[in-house]
Amino acid sequence: MKSTVPPGLGEQLKKRFLANSECETAYVSNPEFLREGQAIKDWYFPDRIVLGGDFPKALELVEVYL
Repeated sequence: MKSTVPPGLGEQLKKRFLANSECETAYVSNPEFLREGQAIKDWYFPDRIVLGGDFPKALELVEVYL
């Protein structure tokens, strides 16, 4: 997810794509924080990493790969 998406998009995506899922799925957000003129440096050497979601197991799985 980009950090510039409108508020509430995560909830809309969950309702649209995950509501009727027959398997265990989750939505996890990892917004980017890229400064103009510093995007490559910020991408490879982030000063912060933010994760969001409402399913702790999914958040833990994503955190393992950071």
